[in-house]
Amino acid sequence: MKPDDFLIIISLLRDSSSIIRQRTYRKLAEHLRDPTCPIELLAL
Repeated sequence: MKPDDFLIIISLLRDSSSIIRQRTYRKLAEHLRDPTCPIELLAL
């Protein structure tokens, strides 16, 4: 993941509703726990 992608995710989290934020945090946490998971799955 490029630093620019991370900044985009952070800005989306800041601008989104709390429900979307919680779902995204959950997906990020799952991704960090499973390093074999491709980054594209975060967009699902």
